[in-house]
Amino acid sequence: MTIRLPDRWIWDSWYVWDGDVCHAFYLTASRGLVDPNRRHRNTNVGHAVSKDLVNWEILPDAISPSGSNAFDSWTTWTGSTVKGDDGRWWMFYTGTSREDGGDIQSIGVAHSSDLVNWTKASSQALLRADGRYYETYDKTVWNDEAWRDPWVFKLNPADELWHMLITARANQGAPVSRGVVGHAVSKDMLNWEAQPPLSLPGSGFGQLEVLQFEVVDGVPVILFCCGYREFDKDRLALHGQNDGISR
Repeated sequence: MTIRLPDRWIWDSWYVWDGDVCHAFYLTASRGLVDPNRRHRNTNVGHAVSKDLVNWEILPDAISPSGSNAFDSWTTWTGSTVKGDDGRWWMFYTGTSREDGGDIQSIGVAHSSDLVNWTKASSQALLRADGRYYETYDKTVWNDEAWRDPWVFKLNPADELWHMLITARANQGAPVSRGVVGHAVSKDMLNWEAQPPLSLPGSGFGQLEVLQFEVVDGVPVILFCCGYREFDKDRLALHGQNDGISR
């Protein structure tokens, strides 16, 4: 399936079905910026719908950065969309703030009754990195505080507990290999408690981005991606300078 816009870049995407309609959400930025490297700091969350995954109708953007002093006053980055126990749609997403230089990532949420019109729950972050388990901002180690790409799900519909997977780094180990599967849990989707990471540092990945969970033929699978620039030397020797998706 392909969604192409002549005047905008599109990258990270996530999907949800409502009946027979698939809703695609994706990061997008104007090609008027000219330099593609500028797109990361000039993002909206775009929206398109399809019934056949081939023909897409582009809808108005779902969310954009907020005003001053909000956790997402600079960027609105990758997330996930799920239907809550209350019947509303919930979009969890990453925010960065101009007030702290955009170097500290945190997670927020917006609500919708129709997947088209979205209202942010708060100007404050829903969840931030917990220093008990995760690396917090230290520019001598990394150029940012990784706490992004929230992927929210239940293990089965009858569970009370919601799980969130998060791109994060452990607070120990070699910096180049601290990438872990961050984890948090909640019973009401608003109050989240950070848990120890679901993976250990030392895997050779500096970060595990855009995590997604699915059960395939009865087997739980977590997918992620990592650019070769975030490989340690052993992982780089194994894979070379190739970006890829892993599980």
